[in-house]
Amino acid sequence: MRRNRKPAFTLIELLVVIAIIAIIAAILFPVFARAREKARQTVCLSNVKQIGEAVMMFQDYDETFPFVLDASGNCMFDVTNAGDNGKHPLVPGVTGQEPQFQLVTAVASYVKNANVWYCPNFGSDSTWELQIKLGGWKKGATMRDQKTSYAYTWLSWPYPYPARWPSILTFMGDKRYAILREPSRWPMISEETAGIGYTGSVADLPPSAVPHSSGMNVAYGDGHAKFHRMEASDENYLNRHAGDGLYQ
Repeated sequence: MRRNRKPAFTLIELLVVIAIIAIIAAILFPVFARAREKARQTVCLSNVKQIGEAVMMFQDYDETFPFVLDASGNCMFDVTNAGDNGKHPLVPGVTGQEPQFQLVTAVASYVKNANVWYCPNFGSDSTWELQIKLGGWKKGATMRDQKTSYAYTWLSWPYPYPARWPSILTFMGDKRYAILREPSRWPMISEETAGIGYTGSVADLPPSAVPHSSGMNVAYGDGHAKFHRMEASDENYLNRHAGDGLYQ
C-alpha cells in the first residue's frame, strides 16, 4: 500500500532560503541602525532647542543670561596670563559645580523633564575623558555631576585669538541680551564633543568625538536650533565659535 507523502522542503531548499534571509538581513540592519541614529539625533535636537528656549525665557524674565560657571570647574583666565588654569577663579572658594552655578538649576523652572538634559546617545553615565586627563574632572566623574551632557556658552571670546585675547573675554553671566550683535550666529547650547574621549588633535577628528555620525546639534542666541555638520576644526565647537555674533 502506497502512503501519501506530504510536500516538504528539501535540505537544499532550506539552505537557500536561510541564505536569502541572511543576505536581506545584512542589507537591512545598517539601514535600521541609521534610522535609529537619525531618531536619536532628532530627539537630541529637540532637547537642545528646549534648553535654548529655557535660557531665552530666563533671559526674558531676569533680563540677563544665567550666571553659570564652567561645567568642568570654576576657572577664569587672568587677563595677564592666558594659561593660568584657574589660578584666578571668577568666584573664589567654589568649584563651579555647585548647583547654584549650574545651568540645570538656573533654568529649572522652564525644563521639567530630566531626560531633556542628556543626549540619547550618551546619557548621564558618560564621562568627559579629556577633562579628566586635564584635571578639570576627578576620576569617576560623569555627566551626572554637571547634570547635563550639553554645554552652555558661559564664557565667550573671539576666534582666531588676537594677541591680547584674554583681556577681551566676555563672561556671559548677568549680561543682557543686547550684548549680542547677531544672535542667530551665537552658539548658546551645544553638545560636548570633547567629552566623548577626544584627544585634542585637530589633524584627525575621530568618530568617537562626533555625537551624531557626522555632526552635532546646536542652539543659537535667537532661539533657533539646527544640526551642524562637523569638520576637523570643530573638535571643540563652543571654544572656536563662542564669539560668533558677539565680536566683530
